[in-house]
Amino acid sequence: MGRTVCSCLFVILMAAMAACSGANPSATPILPTGLPPAPVPPTLTPAGLSLGNELKDELAGFSIRYPDAWQSEPYPELVGYVLHDSGEPIDAIVGSEAGPSGPTVMLVAGPLDEIAELTQEAKDARAMAEQVAKLASGSDDFRQGETWDLTVGGEPAAAIEITWTAEAAPLTGRYVAVRKGEQGYVFCGFGPTSAWMEFVPTLETMLNSVAFFEPGVVFSLTETYQGDGYSIRYPEGWQISSAEGRVFLVTDMAILEMEIPSFPAIVIESGPLADLTSGQMAGARNARQMIEAFAQERRRDQGSEVAVGKIQALSVSGWYGVSSTVRFSVDGVRVADLITAVYQGDRGFIVHGYGQAADLTAFTPLYTAMIKSLILAKP
Repeated sequence: MGRTVCSCLFVILMAAMAACSGANPSATPILPTGLPPAPVPPTLTPAGLSLGNELKDELAGFSIRYPDAWQSEPYPELVGYVLHDSGEPIDAIVGSEAGPSGPTVMLVAGPLDEIAELTQEAKDARAMAEQVAKLASGSDDFRQGETWDLTVGGEPAAAIEITWTAEAAPLTGRYVAVRKGEQGYVFCGFGPTSAWMEFVPTLETMLNSVAFFEPGVVFSLTETYQGDGYSIRYPEGWQISSAEGRVFLVTDMAILEMEIPSFPAIVIESGPLADLTSGQMAGARNARQMIEAFAQERRRDQGSEVAVGKIQALSVSGWYGVSSTVRFSVDGVRVADLITAVYQGDRGFIVHGYGQAADLTAFTPLYTAMIKSLILAKP
């Protein structure tokens, strides 16, 4: 496994996403370390701690509360979210090789087959936690404790702590895994080792707030739009407009006049590749290249740095497709695109939801439900 990947902030999770330099994480042995299991006394809520914010994912079937001053941002590349108090944009946090400057929690949740790249198809909570920790075993000064059992949200769980060094900074993390039926959940708390014991009560209080419920689509997608070779369902009351070969689905037409939407908008393009994204996709030979062409168009339009998340495969109405997240700035405001692309020979289909990055936590489940409603016809 490449050292750059292993020294990254979210080394445990990013190692499962990034293109490593040839090594197989599952073949890397766990180093014997003698780190004792962490004690599990009754958790005391830190004085003055208020978990006034709640992250609730209806599709994944869980909720968690987090401190008032923290931020929550979705991270679709990992089928999850990042909770932090750094005040930095998400791509700056994830891209840091020096590790987190303060407490950070990453959540991965979803059907076991969707998070299998992380868990390596582990079948129970203990195996899931140990597999996640195993991905970091190539890091500098890696030490792993023993796995212990606990309960999270009324469900059996397993936890493990590790320490490692990134850019000469000692770091500590605790990884808690839960399997509930065919759903898997991994809660990962990270932080500088020097402040770890101060962070643990907050992390444990957050874990104590976790609630699980039956996953499901809670959005009423009662309307159907029939486009060029596709149909998509959308909520009642949304409005539709089209211009220059693009179809816009929005809550209010006024959004189309805004450079940065006040609520994320859905944009769909379907047809010959030469006609998509102002012709930028004419040379694409697969869905991955379509997303790369989309990002290049964003760079050209915005004139700013554009970060492309992990491009991952998915099935769209039986077609092979890929999805990713494209992030950039407009006048100092962080903007993000959730993007899905399908390559159909000389034709293509692309749908993206874009808006302020801060709005994506609430918007991502709705976007996912709309993508699952897509029906693509044979070209």
